[in-house]
Amino acid sequence: MKRALFIGFVLSVLLISFVAAVSHDSVQTQQLAAQQTPQTQEQIALPENIQEIVKFIFNLDTGAEIEFSFFIILVALLLIFFFLVIPILELIPFFEEKWKALVGAIVITLIISTSGFIETLARYMTSLGAGIQKFNILILAIFAFLIYLIISKLAKIIKHEIKRAK
Repeated sequence: MKRALFIGFVLSVLLISFVAAVSHDSVQTQQLAAQQTPQTQEQIALPENIQEIVKFIFNLDTGAEIEFSFFIILVALLLIFFFLVIPILELIPFFEEKWKALVGAIVITLIISTSGFIETLARYMTSLGAGIQKFNILILAIFAFLIYLIISKLAKIIKHEIKRAK
Protein backbone atom coordinates (compact mmCIF):
# COMPACT_ATOMS: atom_id res chain seq x y z
CA MET A 1 0.00 0.00 0.00
CA LYS A 2 2.88 2.36 0.72
CA ARG A 3 4.28 1.60 -2.70
CA ALA A 4 0.97 2.42 -4.39
CA LEU A 5 0.74 5.71 -2.49
CA PHE A 6 4.30 6.60 -3.45
CA ILE A 7 3.69 5.80 -7.11
CA GLY A 8 0.45 7.81 -7.09
CA PHE A 9 2.23 10.76 -5.46
CA VAL A 10 5.09 10.67 -7.98
CA LEU A 11 2.68 10.45 -10.92
CA SER A 12 0.66 13.37 -9.53
CA VAL A 13 3.75 15.54 -9.16
CA LEU A 14 4.89 14.69 -12.68
CA LEU A 15 1.47 15.44 -14.18
CA ILE A 16 1.11 18.69 -12.27
CA SER A 17 4.53 19.92 -13.39
CA PHE A 18 3.79 18.91 -16.99
CA VAL A 19 0.43 20.68 -17.01
CA ALA A 20 1.92 23.77 -15.38
CA ALA A 21 4.69 23.96 -17.98
CA VAL A 22 2.32 23.52 -20.91
CA SER A 23 -0.24 25.91 -19.41
CA HIS A 24 2.30 28.70 -19.07
CA ASP A 25 3.15 28.54 -22.78
CA SER A 26 -0.46 28.24 -23.87
CA VAL A 27 -1.57 31.23 -21.75
CA GLN A 28 0.90 33.42 -23.59
CA THR A 29 -0.27 32.01 -26.94
CA GLN A 30 -3.93 32.59 -26.03
CA GLN A 31 -3.23 36.18 -25.00
CA LEU A 32 -1.54 36.89 -28.33
CA ALA A 33 -4.40 35.25 -30.24
CA ALA A 34 -7.00 37.24 -28.27
CA GLN A 35 -5.25 40.49 -29.14
CA GLN A 36 -5.20 39.65 -32.85
CA THR A 37 -8.76 38.36 -33.37
CA PRO A 38 -12.02 39.93 -32.16
CA GLN A 39 -14.38 37.71 -30.22
CA THR A 40 -17.73 36.98 -31.86
CA GLN A 41 -18.84 34.16 -29.59
CA GLU A 42 -22.48 34.21 -28.46
CA GLN A 43 -23.50 32.94 -25.05
CA ILE A 44 -26.52 30.66 -24.68
CA ALA A 45 -28.62 31.29 -21.57
CA LEU A 46 -30.64 28.63 -19.78
CA PRO A 47 -34.45 28.80 -19.67
CA GLU A 48 -35.89 30.67 -16.67
CA ASN A 49 -37.47 27.63 -14.98
CA ILE A 50 -34.17 25.72 -15.04
CA GLN A 51 -32.25 28.80 -13.87
CA GLU A 52 -34.28 28.99 -10.66
CA ILE A 53 -33.50 25.37 -9.77
CA VAL A 54 -29.81 25.78 -10.61
CA LYS A 55 -29.59 28.99 -8.59
CA PHE A 56 -31.10 27.21 -5.59
CA ILE A 57 -28.89 24.10 -5.83
CA PHE A 58 -25.63 25.96 -6.43
CA ASN A 59 -26.40 29.04 -4.29
CA LEU A 60 -25.96 31.50 -7.16
CA ASP A 61 -26.95 35.18 -7.29
CA THR A 62 -30.63 35.54 -8.12
CA GLY A 63 -30.17 38.44 -10.56
CA ALA A 64 -27.49 36.95 -12.81
CA GLU A 65 -28.14 34.99 -16.01
CA ILE A 66 -26.66 31.50 -16.15
CA GLU A 67 -24.87 30.58 -19.35
CA PHE A 68 -25.18 27.05 -20.69
CA SER A 69 -21.41 26.46 -20.66
CA PHE A 70 -21.21 27.50 -17.01
CA PHE A 71 -24.15 25.18 -16.22
CA ILE A 72 -22.29 22.25 -17.81
CA ILE A 73 -19.24 22.98 -15.67
CA LEU A 74 -21.38 23.16 -12.52
CA VAL A 75 -23.05 19.82 -13.24
CA ALA A 76 -19.73 18.18 -14.13
CA LEU A 77 -18.17 19.35 -10.86
CA LEU A 78 -21.22 18.18 -8.93
CA LEU A 79 -20.89 14.72 -10.49
CA ILE A 80 -17.15 14.61 -9.84
CA PHE A 81 -17.69 15.35 -6.15
CA PHE A 82 -20.53 12.82 -6.03
CA PHE A 83 -18.38 10.03 -7.47
CA LEU A 84 -15.44 10.95 -5.23
CA VAL A 85 -17.53 10.84 -2.05
CA ILE A 86 -19.07 7.39 -2.67
CA PRO A 87 -15.90 5.28 -2.19
CA ILE A 88 -14.91 7.33 0.83
CA LEU A 89 -18.31 6.84 2.47
CA GLU A 90 -18.21 3.09 1.83
CA LEU A 91 -15.30 2.93 4.29
CA ILE A 92 -17.54 4.10 7.13
CA PRO A 93 -19.28 1.12 8.74
CA PHE A 94 -22.71 2.77 8.67
CA PHE A 95 -22.46 3.29 4.89
CA GLU A 96 -21.23 -0.22 3.99
CA GLU A 97 -24.32 -0.91 1.92
CA LYS A 98 -24.26 0.71 -1.52
CA TRP A 99 -27.63 2.45 -1.24
CA LYS A 100 -26.65 4.09 2.04
CA ALA A 101 -23.43 5.35 0.50
CA LEU A 102 -25.37 6.76 -2.48
CA VAL A 103 -27.85 8.60 -0.25
CA GLY A 104 -25.01 9.92 1.91
CA ALA A 105 -23.09 11.02 -1.18
CA ILE A 106 -26.14 12.86 -2.51
CA VAL A 107 -26.60 14.68 0.80
CA ILE A 108 -22.93 15.59 1.17
CA THR A 109 -22.68 16.73 -2.45
CA LEU A 110 -25.76 18.93 -2.10
CA ILE A 111 -24.34 20.46 1.08
CA ILE A 112 -21.10 21.19 -0.78
CA SER A 113 -22.99 22.74 -3.69
CA THR A 114 -25.28 24.92 -1.58
CA SER A 115 -22.30 26.22 0.36
CA GLY A 116 -21.07 27.86 -2.85
CA PHE A 117 -17.87 25.85 -3.15
CA ILE A 118 -18.78 24.30 -6.50
CA GLU A 119 -19.71 27.72 -7.91
CA THR A 120 -16.38 29.18 -6.76
CA LEU A 121 -14.50 26.25 -8.25
CA ALA A 122 -16.46 26.55 -11.52
CA ARG A 123 -15.68 30.26 -11.79
CA TYR A 124 -12.01 29.50 -11.18
CA MET A 125 -12.08 26.81 -13.85
CA THR A 126 -13.73 29.11 -16.40
CA SER A 127 -11.12 31.79 -15.77
CA LEU A 128 -8.43 29.14 -16.01
CA GLY A 129 -10.00 27.72 -19.16
CA ALA A 130 -9.94 31.11 -20.86
CA GLY A 131 -6.17 30.93 -21.07
CA ILE A 132 -5.72 27.23 -21.69
CA GLN A 133 -5.95 25.44 -24.99
CA LYS A 134 -8.20 22.43 -25.51
CA PHE A 135 -5.27 20.01 -25.28
CA ASN A 136 -4.41 21.23 -21.82
CA ILE A 137 -8.03 20.93 -20.69
CA LEU A 138 -7.90 17.32 -21.88
CA ILE A 139 -4.79 16.78 -19.75
CA LEU A 140 -6.57 18.28 -16.74
CA ALA A 141 -9.56 15.98 -17.34
CA ILE A 142 -7.27 12.95 -17.52
CA PHE A 143 -5.56 14.09 -14.33
CA ALA A 144 -8.92 14.41 -12.56
CA PHE A 145 -9.87 10.92 -13.74
CA LEU A 146 -6.56 9.54 -12.43
CA ILE A 147 -7.23 11.15 -9.05
CA TYR A 148 -10.63 9.44 -9.01
CA LEU A 149 -9.02 6.09 -9.86
CA ILE A 150 -6.42 6.50 -7.12
CA ILE A 151 -9.05 7.40 -4.51
CA SER A 152 -11.32 4.51 -5.48
CA LYS A 153 -8.40 2.05 -5.53
CA LEU A 154 -7.20 3.22 -2.12
CA ALA A 155 -10.74 2.90 -0.77
CA LYS A 156 -10.96 -0.67 -2.06
CA ILE A 157 -7.58 -1.55 -0.52
CA ILE A 158 -8.56 -0.05 2.83
CA LYS A 159 -11.93 -1.80 2.72
CA HIS A 160 -10.22 -5.13 1.98
CA GLU A 161 -7.77 -4.62 4.84
CA ILE A 162 -10.60 -3.83 7.24
CA LYS A 163 -12.46 -6.99 6.24
CA ARG A 164 -9.28 -9.04 6.52
CA ALA A 165 -8.58 -7.65 9.99
CA LYS A 166 -12.02 -8.74 11.20
